[in-house]
Amino acid sequence: MKYLNYLILTLFVLTCSACSTIRVPEDFSTKKYPKKGILLASTSIPNFEETVGFSLLYHIHQVEVSDQTAGYDNTNYVRLEVAQRGEDSDFADADGNVHAWALTPGTYELTRWSLSTGYNKFIHPKPLKPITFEITPGHITYLGNIHMNNSYGKNIFGIALARGGLVSFHNEFDRDFQALMTKRPNIEVLPVVDQVPDTPIWLPVGFSLKPHENQSKVAGDGKENAQNQP
Repeated sequence: MKYLNYLILTLFVLTCSACSTIRVPEDFSTKKYPKKGILLASTSIPNFEETVGFSLLYHIHQVEVSDQTAGYDNTNYVRLEVAQRGEDSDFADADGNVHAWALTPGTYELTRWSLSTGYNKFIHPKPLKPITFEITPGHITYLGNIHMNNSYGKNIFGIALARGGLVSFHNEFDRDFQALMTKRPNIEVLPVVDQVPDTPIWLPVGFSLKPHENQSKVAGDGKENAQNQP
């Protein structure tokens, strides 16, 4: 059973690592795609000392379309997929990768994250304050580096599995833009709109960095839940 679980974990990690994070055509230009803008962001996790099994997703939804003529192309929902990258990291100074999507213009919200260990266990945070941003045609919207400061533990089989953690936002534009251009060297260089959230930590609804402003109850009855972490 221990070896079966290890095999499942290995396949799970390899599958997550293979997910594409760049959804921008290699020939992207304002002439060929006049009604598209680009979302640029990066995600990162701590540099774990051993292989840790998990799949972390950040969920983004389009809440308002600014140009009805841009059409519907299944990009009103975006998910940023995160997995342990190790030596395959896009960055020399962090375990992470760059994400880029060509999207229809409008208002979008980063609404939540979810984490799966691949063992039928899911971790969800308490309801988070949505992060709102705009996609403008012919521009790059930079959402920043989204970093989860999570940890991990071992199950009864000695297999390392990730836990949830706090999410913070950082401006790493020079690094992230260079990573994008390495992967898409032929796309048109567009004007950049900085929309990195001005809050350093992504907090649940009702919470504040000022302790006296926090509400006593945020979700449900306020009881602790192993699957509900801030």
